[in-house]
Amino acid sequence: SGGGISHEFNFGGSMNWLVNRNAFRFFDISAQRNNLYAPVEVTPSTRVTFVGGNLDDPFPISRTRLASAFFSDTIGFWDDRILVTAGLRLQVINAKSYSNATGALVSEYDEDKVTPVFGLVIKPTENLSLYANRIEGLVQGAVAPLTGA
Repeated sequence: SGGGISHEFNFGGSMNWLVNRNAFRFFDISAQRNNLYAPVEVTPSTRVTFVGGNLDDPFPISRTRLASAFFSDTIGFWDDRILVTAGLRLQVINAKSYSNATGALVSEYDEDKVTPVFGLVIKPTENLSLYANRIEGLVQGAVAPLTGA
């Protein structure tokens, strides 16, 4: 039990893409009696009351890209019975929404932020660890529509 100091460097990242393609068509069946146990078949001749997109080829109504990269250093004291972690995390959000009627861009959210990462682990016994940490997450806020949209 030399009580030495250790270092562990960590880095990593992730990236996610999401494309939401959507189309819909609502029909007016108010003139027909309908219930859960005796459903009414909706035919193409039924009056369409609300349409969004193209059912044969739905276009994107939203595109989201989330990216994250981090670097941290964990320093261990007293044979790793105390571990202190510090680092930085880069987070990027790019989210676009489109009109469900025309496919035109309605709004875009594009933000990035570097945030700190801190952690502490104390191991008073071999079978017990106490920890505390602080990390921040970037989330999309409200977006005003594009001007002229």
